[in-house]
Amino acid sequence: LRITLLTIPEVHFNPNVNVEFRNQAAAQTDCLLQYKESANYISFVDLDDVLIPRIGNSYLEEFAHLFHSMPNVAYIHYFKENVRLKAARNPTQFSLRGMLGSIQFSQVSETGKMVADPRYVNCTWIHFPTIVAEGMERYTVPTRTNAITHLKHMRLEPNGTAIDLGNVPAYQPKTVDELVSNAPLLSRQAIDELQADFERMTSKPEVAQILPNLPRSFPYLKAIAQCFEDTFYKFHYSGRIKEITCPGPDRCVLPRGYPCYNAMADFHSFGNNTQINLHFATNSTFVEEDGCRP
Repeated sequence: LRITLLTIPEVHFNPNVNVEFRNQAAAQTDCLLQYKESANYISFVDLDDVLIPRIGNSYLEEFAHLFHSMPNVAYIHYFKENVRLKAARNPTQFSLRGMLGSIQFSQVSETGKMVADPRYVNCTWIHFPTIVAEGMERYTVPTRTNAITHLKHMRLEPNGTAIDLGNVPAYQPKTVDELVSNAPLLSRQAIDELQADFERMTSKPEVAQILPNLPRSFPYLKAIAQCFEDTFYKFHYSGRIKEITCPGPDRCVLPRGYPCYNAMADFHSFGNNTQINLHFATNSTFVEEDGCRP
């Protein structure tokens, strides 16, 4: 949803260019506060971040083990280990067993993500909070213990049946610890159970009807990735911090001619030329158009 200010020209002030990474930090803080009193632990990861419990049989067991062994820890931080993998481009040929079996660690780490004890964290950034309760601290999980499997480089195969279904991926993070070099990322039994559950879900009529119509190309993915590279990552990783502009969708040049949805709303502004201006929207909806507008 792009904000339109009715009382201030965009040339003087444009909040849309300051939407950092789609307001992800604000959304995560909102989630933290919403579940602060009802959840023991809250994990903040992306959709392509796969955390597989390795020191417990479930997320709850792993998180409880780490937090209970270190009572002064407000949040734990997992490294992200990039992997390469394959998947069928045709949704009807997709195999979870084949995709998981194709995973290979690329020996490249990225800034990780966190799991918070909401009693001691009141706000957060995308990767970790900058402030925690007094006397509390962060614990970084060693990669020999566990790390997030980041599905960074996925190759879509035109012939999904050509993907080997018999592999068991090895857990090989960027570490010199030979003790974990041959350990499996997932057991054969776990992979088979996940595949069986996927087949159970896709056999439902309402899912089977949707599956053939899922997209087979992703034109916006490449454009947004390049946009964030040009506005943030190339400066961040080269140490040119002062050259960074706020990375957000308003700075991206998106391809035209593809079906997409635009967020629309009725905008209202109040200010009377004072230092405080109030802007809000009502009746928000989505309108399908031929090509997105930046």
